[in-house]
Amino acid sequence: MGPNGAGKSLLLKLLHGLIEPTEGQVRWAELPPRQVMGRQAMVFQKPVLLRRSVAANLDFVLKARGKDRVRRDTMLAHAGLSHKANQPARLLSGGEAQRLALSRALATDPEVLLLDEPTASLDPASVLAIEQIVSEARNRGVRIIFVTHDIGQARRMADDVVFLHRGRVAEHSPAATFFPDPRSDAARDYLNGRIDSIIVQSTTSTANSGLYDYLLPIFQGEAGITVNVVAVGTGQAIKNAQNCDGDVLLVHAKPSEEKFVADGFGTERTDLMYNDFVIVGPADDPAGVGGMKDVQAALAQIAEKSALFASRGDESGTHKKEMALWSDVGVDPTVASGDWYRETGSGMGATLNTGIGMGAYVMTDRATWISFQNKQDYQIAVQGDEDMFNQYGVILISPDKCPAVNTDAAQDRKVAMTELSLSDHEYLTVKELAELLRLKERKVYDLAAAGAVPCSRVTGKLLFPSADIRDWLERGQSASRGSGTSAPSTRPPIVLGSHDPLLDWAIRQSGCGLATYFDGSHDGLDRFVNAEGVATGLHIRDSGTGEWNRPVVCQHAVKQNAVLTAFAVRRRGLIYSPSDIAPRSIAGLTELRIARRQPGSGTDILLRDLVRQEGQNPDDLDFIGMARTEDEAAEAVRLGQADVAFGLEGVARRYDLGFLPFID
Repeated sequence: MGPNGAGKSLLLKLLHGLIEPTEGQVRWAELPPRQVMGRQAMVFQKPVLLRRSVAANLDFVLKARGKDRVRRDTMLAHAGLSHKANQPARLLSGGEAQRLALSRALATDPEVLLLDEPTASLDPASVLAIEQIVSEARNRGVRIIFVTHDIGQARRMADDVVFLHRGRVAEHSPAATFFPDPRSDAARDYLNGRIDSIIVQSTTSTANSGLYDYLLPIFQGEAGITVNVVAVGTGQAIKNAQNCDGDVLLVHAKPSEEKFVADGFGTERTDLMYNDFVIVGPADDPAGVGGMKDVQAALAQIAEKSALFASRGDESGTHKKEMALWSDVGVDPTVASGDWYRETGSGMGATLNTGIGMGAYVMTDRATWISFQNKQDYQIAVQGDEDMFNQYGVILISPDKCPAVNTDAAQDRKVAMTELSLSDHEYLTVKELAELLRLKERKVYDLAAAGAVPCSRVTGKLLFPSADIRDWLERGQSASRGSGTSAPSTRPPIVLGSHDPLLDWAIRQSGCGLATYFDGSHDGLDRFVNAEGVATGLHIRDSGTGEWNRPVVCQHAVKQNAVLTAFAVRRRGLIYSPSDIAPRSIAGLTELRIARRQPGSGTDILLRDLVRQEGQNPDDLDFIGMARTEDEAAEAVRLGQADVAFGLEGVARRYDLGFLPFID
């Protein structure tokens, strides 16, 4: 037992040989863990199941261990899964999936069973079923090491308690004495609910910038709450938060953050701060990019001259942004991995040190570069492009997914960070100005389009200088509220609707100054009808006639003074990983995880229509996550988060993924 961040899950992974200790040794009967893995088994908080039927999951283990496969039916019955034997394992509920994972672990006849919060987020009936299976295994002589945050569960199940605090064993006592009379102050405070500490899963760039050095003493002094910062890349920070290893998430990859919240892992996302990315390089500037503003032109020149470039290569927010910029240029630098393109797999500070040591260009955020001490002869070579905007967000981890989260302390931390970071904020966002003026966001766009409010445009976003807004309000020009004047009739310069990679690229390249708000075909059409943009992109096929776009536009926008024009023809189908077996048809989707697109998007509507044409119910499919763009859907497949996505052929090619066409 122990609070978040105490080291419980880490300890189990060390015991099971999944990771090696940086110092010291782990021994199991005088042997290292890897030599005895066959004598122990581990079940994770999130069940890891094969993409097979329920029965086949047990068959696989029994065959691999040379066990009698006749035991399978008995084990399924014992776990209450006999009626699910032929069902795909991925369609099981959370409790059923965990019972299958536990049964599969016990099928190996382990001497030691490691359980990492196996009942987290399960309903009471599922918790009871898991506890019963575990108790019966203990009665058969299996040694159980059970990690839990549930004090009531620990009272019911434990014989001995090892209490961890800040990575150390604070107490090891029999359960009969631990709960009524804990010896350590840390355990006593934990049992009484008085441990005031939180874990912030954060980016290395935020830590390297010096922000925490400034904020934490203020917050901890005022709130009396200890803050433990885990500084890793954005991708790893999100994974850690999904594993309930934290209370607050602070990263800079907005699409991934929004998906984190949409999937229920976060309560809400708040813009916290922003800076920008820059490319730094040596004084001799071998690629000749010094002083350039156009980041795409600079990257193209670096690639053309094969100048050394050091990348984090760690799925962090910085790395994701870098790869998106390379993609915009049409260059896949990983083809030159180990040649002129070097991936460090490290944080920002370490990557800067490595890059400087080899004379390579490096993309970093400006705050880290300012505070970085080992600059040598390096200087900023490329800066000022709108595409280098870098927005950070802060999210509270949801107690619904992670019951042990320190909600109150995390909320205090989030509020304090927001207040400390934004009190002297140079700019307001549209949302912040709308809240200040108590207007709808659409009215703010109208005011900006009419030139009635001070504003600036950064990376296609409207930002409002705080000082100018204060002057504007003091002059009495408070958005004409209550003055009887009508709102400007000019539509805000925003392109709405479906995300089309070519349209997105064309808007950026044209320098036309249009902002974008892509959230699906139907959303864009509704917003266009409400005068929230100058244009909207859509691809909605009428299921009755097979005609594209015109029927839905005539139905919803018949009174609009607007023109419907053809923009492009796309081939759409199933995107899949080349390493997997290619899907053969829409009918074969029932056993696959599908990257979900937002409801109302043309892609979601079309896929559901095609599934219905096959005589199936689309609600029976296993949709994963919430991808809001074509790229996000393809990325989910590339990272193994989904088996397939319904998307565009061009996007599949760009990500080196397989493609099965269905419709133009």
